[in-house]
Amino acid sequence: MGKLVLHVPKWQGELVFSKEVLVFAGMILLLVVGILFCFWGYKFFRTILFMGIGTASCYGGYLLVEPLTGNLVLRMILTVTLTFVGVCFVYFLDIICGYVLDRLGGGLRIKTFFSKRVYLLSAPLGALILGLTIYYMIWRDGILSSLFAIVCLVFGLIFQNAKRKKQVRFKSYDDLLKLSRPESDGSRLKDETAAAAIDG
Repeated sequence: MGKLVLHVPKWQGELVFSKEVLVFAGMILLLVVGILFCFWGYKFFRTILFMGIGTASCYGGYLLVEPLTGNLVLRMILTVTLTFVGVCFVYFLDIICGYVLDRLGGGLRIKTFFSKRVYLLSAPLGALILGLTIYYMIWRDGILSSLFAIVCLVFGLIFQNAKRKKQVRFKSYDDLLKLSRPESDGSRLKDETAAAAIDG
């Protein structure tokens, strides 16, 4: 029992916005984020990433707010606000980076390259999150947490590699407009016009 560091908040008849409740909820969210990264990162990488960033922003916001006020309601409001601001800031940076890549002309190629190999990043990231979460928040055993992370990594890589080949890739209108158009001498257009006239 000495290795068990999991602390489940006790129900005291009412909901209390406290650090132990926040840490417990954050632990659950990190486990979910890690599992999703390991097995579905190829499909929902950005969504899962923002979920993880939101979890980290929430905890960081609480640490900033905790010494400022003892009012639990005010703490909750400020923490939620800082979480929202943190996620919006990262989303703004994401938009800026995408815009810069598009202006440099390689945005679509980089997106295509990254989308085909994103599982090589998401599975190790998910395994790392799972291993650290288990070690620091549930069971303080390096061998057990490392073993669990490695198992999730291996099965996640296999699962995502198999699934990504069957994945239907969609492009936005903006992506389609940026695709290079094939050369045309106009003969095909004439043939199609003539065929339409005959059918008519």
